[in-house]
Amino acid sequence: MSSIIPATQLRLRFAKALSRMYRQEVPRYATLERLVDHVNNRSNANLPLPDIPRHGAVRLACLAELKVASRFFNVMGMKSVGHYDLSAAGLPVHATAFRPITQEGLSVAPFRLFVSVLRPELLTLELQPLARSLLSKRGPVFSQRAIDLVSQAETQGGLTASEADEFVQGGCDTLAWRNQISLTKKEYDALKADKNGDLLIDIMAFRNPHLNHLTPATANIDAVQQGMASYGLEPKDRVEGPPERNCNVLLRQTSFLAVDEGIVFDGETDKGTRGSHSARFGEVEQRGAALTPKGRAKYDEAMDKAKRSHLLESNMQPAFKALLDNALPDNWETLKDEGLIWVKYSLTEKAKEQGTSSGATTLQQAVEDGLVSWEPIQYEDFLPLSAAGIFQSNLHHDSALDINDSIPQDSLSESKRQLRGVLGEEGMVDEMKLYEEQQTASVKACWAFYHGVRTLVDYSKWVPEQLQESGDVKVADKIPIEPTVANPYSHLDDVQTCYLDEQDTVPLPDVLSYPGIPAYLPAPYFGGYEELGLVPNQCWERFGRLGPYGYSYSKSEGGFELEALPSAEPKLDKMIRKIDYNDINWDKVQKKCLEKNRERFGLDQEALDKPAGALSRLWSQAEKMAGGKKRLPRHALVLRAWTGIEWSPMRIITTRSLISELSLKTGGQYDVHILMHVTDDSINISDQATATKMVHDNIPEEFWGITTPWSVPDMAEYYPGFTEDMTIENDSGKPLYSVYRVPHFALQWFAQHHPEYEFFWNWELDLRYTGHYYEFFEAAGKWSDRQPRKYLWERNERYWIPGLHGRWENFVELVEKETKASNYPSPWGPIINDGVVDPTTYPPTTMDQDNYEWGVGEAADLITLNPLFDPDKNAWCLRYDITGYNTTVPPRRTSIITIGRFSRRLLQAMHEEASRNKHTMFPEMFPGSIALHHGLKAVYIPHPVYFDRRWPLDRLDSVFNHAETPETSVYYFPFTPGTGEANFQTASYYYSTEFGAPLWHRWLGNEDSGLGGAELEKETGRMCLRGMLIHPVKQDLEADKPIGAT
Repeated sequence: MSSIIPATQLRLRFAKALSRMYRQEVPRYATLERLVDHVNNRSNANLPLPDIPRHGAVRLACLAELKVASRFFNVMGMKSVGHYDLSAAGLPVHATAFRPITQEGLSVAPFRLFVSVLRPELLTLELQPLARSLLSKRGPVFSQRAIDLVSQAETQGGLTASEADEFVQGGCDTLAWRNQISLTKKEYDALKADKNGDLLIDIMAFRNPHLNHLTPATANIDAVQQGMASYGLEPKDRVEGPPERNCNVLLRQTSFLAVDEGIVFDGETDKGTRGSHSARFGEVEQRGAALTPKGRAKYDEAMDKAKRSHLLESNMQPAFKALLDNALPDNWETLKDEGLIWVKYSLTEKAKEQGTSSGATTLQQAVEDGLVSWEPIQYEDFLPLSAAGIFQSNLHHDSALDINDSIPQDSLSESKRQLRGVLGEEGMVDEMKLYEEQQTASVKACWAFYHGVRTLVDYSKWVPEQLQESGDVKVADKIPIEPTVANPYSHLDDVQTCYLDEQDTVPLPDVLSYPGIPAYLPAPYFGGYEELGLVPNQCWERFGRLGPYGYSYSKSEGGFELEALPSAEPKLDKMIRKIDYNDINWDKVQKKCLEKNRERFGLDQEALDKPAGALSRLWSQAEKMAGGKKRLPRHALVLRAWTGIEWSPMRIITTRSLISELSLKTGGQYDVHILMHVTDDSINISDQATATKMVHDNIPEEFWGITTPWSVPDMAEYYPGFTEDMTIENDSGKPLYSVYRVPHFALQWFAQHHPEYEFFWNWELDLRYTGHYYEFFEAAGKWSDRQPRKYLWERNERYWIPGLHGRWENFVELVEKETKASNYPSPWGPIINDGVVDPTTYPPTTMDQDNYEWGVGEAADLITLNPLFDPDKNAWCLRYDITGYNTTVPPRRTSIITIGRFSRRLLQAMHEEASRNKHTMFPEMFPGSIALHHGLKAVYIPHPVYFDRRWPLDRLDSVFNHAETPETSVYYFPFTPGTGEANFQTASYYYSTEFGAPLWHRWLGNEDSGLGGAELEKETGRMCLRGMLIHPVKQDLEADKPIGAT
C-alpha cells in the first residue's frame, strides 16, 4: 500500500490550492498579497510560510452541511475550536473555527477556516418560511467522491498521494465561485430587502458555499491599511481589534471592501437575468499574544467601555489605546508577572551547560538566573467583535450601530446546543485549555519530574515537589544510596524454588530497587502507596528494573544490548545476573514450576496430566485441601496481542518480567498467557496447522507455547445470534462482532476453556509498570478484599485525592456524607433487571443495619484501574452501545480502559448473558454493568496516578470528581471525550495521556521531543521513579538509544 500523506502536509496542500484558486477568482486578492509581501519585507518580518494564507472563511446554510464539512476538515487535522455567536452584531449566524491544535501542526501548516452557519430562527418572521423553503431544496455541497475519500481517510488513517490530490481538488471544487443564482428574482428581492440581505443571499442563493475571503499574515497591519489605496484597493474604515502597541495582544484584522461580481439567474422563470453581488474580499491579520482568562476579562471590559464611549472609531485610536493600556499594561514583563498572558518557557544554552547545578529551585529563579527564557504564546483564534466588524463592513452595514453590548444567555446556550449536536462532544474546544496546555508543557520541559539517582534522599526526608518552598537540590558525586534486591515474596515460605532450565541450574532473575526517593519527586495526586500496601520508600531506575531481563548486557551473553551499564557502577553490574534467554521455553518453565508446587493448589499429578477442559470437576472437588485448608486460588495474566504487532525488545522484556515475577517466583500462583487476535477474518484457525503457523509468524519463539490464537469469526460462531438491529446506538460505527466492541467475548471464551483459574487479569502490551509486578498485583487483590460493600459503588466512581481528602478513612466518610445528601439511590445487592440471569449474591442485611461489614474479606469479582461511573449521569459517547436489551436501557457502570481483574464468577455471568440472553455492551461498560446486575463485588483500585503539573487541590477535585458548569455538567464530566477528558492528557495513566509515554521514554534515558537523554542525565543521574502504571506506551524508543549511553 502507498504511504499515507500526513494531515499537516494535506492541510498545506489544501491551503496553497485555495490560494491559487482565489487569486484567479478575485484578482484584487493577488494584489493584496503583493502589498503584504512588500510591507513584510520592509518590516523584516520573520513570518514562517509566507506563501500560504493564515485563514479563510466559509458560510454554510445549515447544520447538516457543517456536519459533513467538519469531517472533511478533520481529515486535515483541523479541529473545531471556539464558539462564536454573532447575533450580538445583528447577524443571524454562529460559527466555529477549524484549525490545527498542536504546536507541530501550527508550525508546519497554520491554515485555519472560520466557518459560520445560518440560524434561520433569527430571521424575521416574514423571511423564515422562504428560508425554510430554500434550505429544503439544497443538495449535498460536497461531491460523493469527496465524501468517499473522507470515509476512506477515516478508515485507513489518512490518504495516499493520489487520493490526497483528489481530496484537495474536491475541496477546491466545493468552495469555488459559481455565479449562478438558484433563486427566482422575487425570492432574491425578498432577501435583498432585509438588513442582512447580502449575507442571506451569499448563504442561500448559491448552490454551493464559496470562499468569502483568504487572509495573509503581516507584522505591520497599519502599514497595509495605509498602503491599500496606492495599490488600487479600497480599505474598510478601520482596523478591527485592539490598537497598535509595543505589546500587541490577540488579533488585529482589516480588509479591502467586497468586490462586485456578476451573477446570473438560472431558474426557469428568470433564466439569463443578470445582476451583481458583493460579499467576497481579501483580509489581512496581525496576531499578538494570547491572553489568559484574567487578561481576557480585562480586555473585554475595556472593549465594552470603548464601545459605549464610541472609542472604536478610527479617529479615536489614541483614547482607545489609553483605555486598553490601563487595563493591560504595555509591558511584557508586567503582563507576564500579573498572569495576563500565556507564556512559553524554554531552557537557555546556559541551562544546558550547567544543568541543575545552578541551584535554582523555582521557575522564576531559573528565569532570573538566565537558565530559562520565555516568550508570549501567539493567539491562534478569533474575536467575535472583530469578526462581526469584518462581516458588517463588507455587507453594507454600519458596524458601530449594530453591535449590542451582550448576547442573551438563552441565545448563547441555544447556539452552543445546535453546534454541539453536529460537532459532537469534541467540538468547540476551549481555546484557553489549549494555551494552558502549551504553557504547562513548556514548564514541564524546563523543570523536573526528572531528578536522578544522585539526588536520592531517605523517605523520611523526602518533600514532594507540590510542597517544595525553597532549598537547593543536592546532587551527590555518586549515588548516595545502594541498590537492594526487591523481595515482595518473604511471606511465601512454602514455595518450591523454580528455575529457568530443565536441569534446575539457572536461577530466576532478581530485580533491584533503591530504598530512597529523588529529591522533590512529585507525589501522586490520585491514590497512594501506604494505603494499598505498596512499599513507599523505594524507587526504580532502568538498569536494576530491566537489566535482569536482557536490557543492558550484550547479545553474545543472551541480552538485547540496548544500553551498556555505566562503568562507574561495578556493584550494580555485579548484582545484575546475566541470563541467556535465547533458548528459554516459557511454557515448559511455567508448567514445571506448577508441578513442583501443585500441593499449594490442592492438585495431584492426575489433575496436572488432564487437559484444561477436563479440570472443572477436579477444581470444585479440590476447593479445600487436606486438613480443611482452603486451596490457594490461581490467576491467569492474559496479555492481549494481535497479528502484525511489533514485538520490540521492550515488549519482550516486559513479558519476561511478568512471567518471572508473577508465575515463577510464586510457584505457579499466576500463569501468563498471550491471547492473540488473528485480524484477517479469512484465515481459518480452527485448522491446527494454520493456527500454529499464525502463532509462529507473529509471536517470538520463546512465547509460542503460552499463546492462544482467536478470531472474530470464531467468536461469532461461539456467541451466535447477535445482529446490529439489537443495539440501541452504535456510535462507533464498528461491526458488532469487531474486536473494538466485544473484545470481552475472547476473554469469556478463554475462561470457559481454562477452569483452573479463579481470576483473570486482562492486560495490554502498551501498559508499563516501573515497579515490581507481584507487589502491585498482590496489593491490588488484598486491598480489594478488605473493602466493604457499603457505598462501594459511590467510592468506585470518585478519585481519592490524599492531599485534599486526607486518609482513606476520611474519604470513606466523605463519600457516605455526599451520597446521603444527593438522594441518589445506592446499589445494595443485585439490581433486578428484566432478562438478567438470576443473581448469586444477596446482602445479609439492610444497608442501614450494615456497619461496613458486608464484603470485608470477600474477593473482588472485578478490579478496575479507573473509576466505575454511571454513564447515565454524563455524556460519555458510547453509553448507549447496548445490545439485546429490547431497546430498554438497563442500569450500567463504566470504567475507561478494559485493563483489570475478572473473577471466574463474573466471566461466567458475562458468558451466560451473551450466550443465553444475547446481551452485550461496549467492553468498558459490560463487566461493571453485569457486576452491578448480579450483585457482584466490583472495586476501583486507587493506584498512584501522577500529573505533569501542579493542580490546586480543590480545582482537581472539582474537575475530576464534581465537574459542573453553568450550562450542563455532562460535557465537562471527566470522561467526556474532547472536553472533560482532555484533562487526562497530563496524567500518567489514561488511554489518551500525552504525559505517560514521554515520561517512560525519558526514564529509559531516551530523548523525547528533543528533551532528556544522556546529556541531561550527566547532571543528576538516571531517573528513578516510584512504582507507577504508565499507559499507553504505543512506541518504544529503545532502538534509538546509542550503546554506551549513561
